Amino acid sequence: HADRALIEAVRAGLHAAADPTKAARMQAYMKSAMPFYGVPNPAHARACREAFTAHPLASFEAWRDTLLALWREATHREEWYAALALAARRRYARYVTRAALPLFEEFIVTGAWWDVVDETAHLVGEVLRADRAAGGADMTREMRAWSRDAHLWKRRVSIICQLRFKTTTDLDL
Repeated sequence: HADRALIEAVRAGLHAAADPTKAARMQAYMKSAMPFYGVPNPAHARACREAFTAHPLASFEAWRDTLLALWREATHREEWYAALALAARRRYARYVTRAALPLFEEFIVTGAWWDVVDETAHLVGEVLRADRAAGGADMTREMRAWSRDAHLWKRRVSIICQLRFKTTTDLDL
């Protein structure tokens, strides 16, 4: 149920904003095998905002499936960044729940680099915050398990998912 029109609008916006002279530098800086379009942050945000506004998603399933398609079919790193921007969009905050954790875990494991992982950690942190607010401890247990996981980037997320928590940081975790 991926919204193909949204995905194509994102790609078209990124392609239109592409700067090949910046693309090689961006790819080298990130040490990425995946190429870049060379889209600067303001143009990336504008392209995403326009595509997301023109193609709202009506359900968790549409949001999840669109994110997965955008992520899995990405040919350029900025498409991954667009998936992260869509995941974090305020309009879809109600979907950032435990049900989205497998999606975020896929981003972490397949993205496996700080630019992607650190952004995803904020989303995982929101799931953790909501679980705690509801009196649960499932996400704390999950983050403790991730802290011992063989995958380096899951361990990183278990540490930094609380960065925005300030005084509510669980120091034991």
